[in-house]
This record gives sequence, structure tokens and C-alpha cells, in this order.
Amino acid sequence: MALLAFMLIMEYRAKKIIFSGMLVSLLLGNLIVYPDTFAQGWDASLAHLSYWPIRKEAINYMEEKGIPIGKTASFFPNSTSIDNIDLNGDIRAFEGYSGDETYVFYSNVYNLSDEELQELQENYYTLKLFKKNNVRIEIMMKIAR
Repeated sequence: MALLAFMLIMEYRAKKIIFSGMLVSLLLGNLIVYPDTFAQGWDASLAHLSYWPIRKEAINYMEEKGIPIGKTASFFPNSTSIDNIDLNGDIRAFEGYSGDETYVFYSNVYNLSDEELQELQENYYTLKLFKKNNVRIEIMMKIAR
């Protein structure tokens, strides 16, 4: 199909305009971060470039405020040891989310079910928000009831 499309485009006189439009749409499409309720292939696009620096900021904030990483829930790909992602020897690890944790490390680039998103909205509030471009990370705390 791609070869056929290429051959058809080569027949048009305005092929430079068509190729320019395709290139612009490809580059801009890589920066799209969908709403929280849509699954995203963010790690296969350029949108993930904004995630990593604010992730480090969020971890530093947690350290400054004494929020224990080992008792903080997170989601794939962050529900692992810090070393598995940063390769820095830090063996502290985030827990997988169960809904019982006091703190949650959440980003809008994680693929969560609608039920998990609703549970976060109903049972947690945002302590600190980190944002870069359309990517955000929230350090959340459970609402005391």
C-alpha cells in the first residue's frame, strides 16, 4: 500500500506540496498527547521526550517532602525500581496500584482503565503537578475519610 501510494503521488505535479504536508503532519502527530481516557502509544512517539525530565523533578520533589517511594503506587512503566528506568543504582521501587496506597505517582501518558481513572479522581487529590508541553505528572494523596 505504501509503495502504491508513493507511485500515485509521484504522478501529481504538486508532489512537493503533498510530501511537505505529509512531513509536517508526521512531525506534529508525534507530539499529540491524547486525553487521559484514551490509550496512547506515547512511548512510540516523540511525546515521551517531555515525560522523562518531569519524572526526575517529581522524584526529587518526593525526596524533598519525605514521601516514601516504596509506599507510593504507580503504573506501567513506572511501577518498578528507579534503577530499571534510570540505570543509576537506585533500587527503591514504586508499588503497583491497588487503591490502598496513601500516595500515587500518576502521569497522563500511562494507559489506565476507566475504572482506575475514576477511582483516582474520587479517592485522591493532587499534591503537586509537574507539566511540560502536554505531558503532566501528578503526585497524589489519598483523601482522608
